[in-house]
Amino acid sequence: MAQRITAEEAAALIQDNMTLGVGGFGAYAAPDELLSALAERYERLGSPRALTAVCGISPGSNRPDGRGLARLRAPGLLDTVMAGHFANPPEIAELIGTNQVAAYALPLGVMLHLWRAIAGHKPAVLTHVGLGTFADPRNGGGKINQRAKDTGREVVSLIELGGRECLFYPAFPLDVCFLRATYGDEAGNLSIRNEAMNVEQFEVAAAVHNAGG
Repeated sequence: MAQRITAEEAAALIQDNMTLGVGGFGAYAAPDELLSALAERYERLGSPRALTAVCGISPGSNRPDGRGLARLRAPGLLDTVMAGHFANPPEIAELIGTNQVAAYALPLGVMLHLWRAIAGHKPAVLTHVGLGTFADPRNGGGKINQRAKDTGREVVSLIELGGRECLFYPAFPLDVCFLRATYGDEAGNLSIRNEAMNVEQFEVAAAVHNAGG
């Protein structure tokens, strides 16, 4: 028998310290109803707390209007954000700049490949992408504020393979994801036929499913 739940019931499934994959690409395809429900639950109950949000290009409208990932801006709701870009939700950029959340920036292509690696039960993404940039451990290893540095968490390491330097981006479990879709059927399948972009939705969903989330 088909089962449907409300956005509020979906938000109630999120527990403290979970890692949340968030779909959307800048100003496009943010799962705003789910993000709003999660923010409202936190405001009402003070839970869930200390979430890690993982995005490609963090969803937001490029204005400080509380949309996209900025819906999770309440102090204590987020502990860590990992993404390829943070400017679209300026309120989140403000939290990062004031060390209220730990933030890690990785190349966007690496983020996409990480989701595929998680979905495929692979240990990591191994690539030359990011060498010599902000992602290189010799240049900070993607840690973009002091709070990230203080955690001691490493999201990339430098290795040598076949005499060539490479970056090793370890995979990690995703507990849950929020995605925006046009249609859903009774078996739980989603269609993004009329959405603005087809970017990371399948990879995020597969990563969460195959990680047991």
